[in-house]
Amino acid sequence: MKYKTLILFLATAFLAVILVPADNIVKPNADSWKDAYIVSDFEVKLASMSRNEIRTRNASVKIYSPEGSYGSGTYFLFKGYHVVFTAAHVVDSGSIFLVTDRWNNERFGSVVYRDSTQDFAIVLIPAFQKTKPIKFKIPQYNIRDKLGEEFYFSGFPAQHNLMTIRGDIAGFQNSHFILHGAAWKGSSGSCVFDKTGHLAGVLVAISVGRLGEDEVLIEDFIWVVPYSEINWRAAELALESAN
Repeated sequence: MKYKTLILFLATAFLAVILVPADNIVKPNADSWKDAYIVSDFEVKLASMSRNEIRTRNASVKIYSPEGSYGSGTYFLFKGYHVVFTAAHVVDSGSIFLVTDRWNNERFGSVVYRDSTQDFAIVLIPAFQKTKPIKFKIPQYNIRDKLGEEFYFSGFPAQHNLMTIRGDIAGFQNSHFILHGAAWKGSSGSCVFDKTGHLAGVLVAISVGRLGEDEVLIEDFIWVVPYSEINWRAAELALESAN
């Protein structure tokens, strides 16, 4: 069966938003990581998840476009900035987007870096008060050495509330790795992590197959752009030039 990718982007009812100038978004104190979210033993036992899974889950956010469609993302502290990592196609309709955390707290964010080739973007936001960012960490291994290993991500697929999904790397396609899990429209932009909490990549698509004359979505074949394909230096320079 021949597959092709499907851009994941959930179209919802129109949402009216008031846009704010990008210069209202300021760089936080670079030492603000001391306010990072601490996961308690009670939370670990209650959720049957690791501390890293809970921490990254709690940092998951929704990103709304002015038209009302949305995707997912993850709230990071990156080079001293409070930012959201997401897929570029989630934020390709403008420069200012509404970001909401799982408590429905709202921030307006400015797109400061967008790489359409790798489908990766960074949205700069004012710091959330209740939701804490996760520390930016990328692994040192080659993702192609991790075939069959388990990874996880959290997001907001198909108008659902926050979901956390685990899946194994099933294979590789071009520069992407394919995660065998579950995703749907709205999952785009979810960050994928390994068991140690390192950022492995960003979810950008699911596969589409053909059954007779019909195209069929294959929601358990998830396309992820690996961390190693992202130009982190260019992203850092873009953040610096925006402030």
